[in-house]
Amino acid sequence: MATGTELSPRWHTALQEFLSPAILLRLSAAYNGVGANSDLTLTADRGVCVHRRSTVETDNDGSIRARGHEPSLEVALFDAENIWGAISRVLPPLAELRADAVHARTDSGDAVVHMPLTPSEAAAIVPEEAVLSAAMTTRAGQSRQVWAGRWSVSESTLYSVRTTDGALLLTPQRAGHVAREITFALAGAYEFVAGAAASA
Repeated sequence: MATGTELSPRWHTALQEFLSPAILLRLSAAYNGVGANSDLTLTADRGVCVHRRSTVETDNDGSIRARGHEPSLEVALFDAENIWGAISRVLPPLAELRADAVHARTDSGDAVVHMPLTPSEAAAIVPEEAVLSAAMTTRAGQSRQVWAGRWSVSESTLYSVRTTDGALLLTPQRAGHVAREITFALAGAYEFVAGAAASA
């Protein structure tokens, strides 16, 4: 990473890209009392991941808050073709979250759990082992594209989570769903950037 007291040219360029990214994927996860926040920035051929862990606790209303952070950050440089490897490495160590997209398949829509409840009431019905949220922002010139996803693991079952009309909708998913959704979102982000460049 460094030569003497200076960054190598490869790292210097990568960190400059991190400070003004075209594609930023922000991950936030909690599992077994440990929280993790990861920012991944991407270009066409490489990415940078900045990862930090914390201790977390769940409040009475079901929200999760950090109690303390590790004093150091992990900074990793990776090839864009290995994006899922870079992402899965910083997720909670559960197959339901880390599985490759090839395993994904949506279960029956009849299994959707409709819960017009508060987070604490929902947690009492479907106690969470792990939670993961992802937010992707893509910028091209003055235009911006935003995508977000959220998942929960309860009793070894992966659920995708969304809110509509005040209700929480939990849909059971096969392992690999996280990888599939993030991969699709990344493909859309690259297409958005390429389209903006072509029309400039």
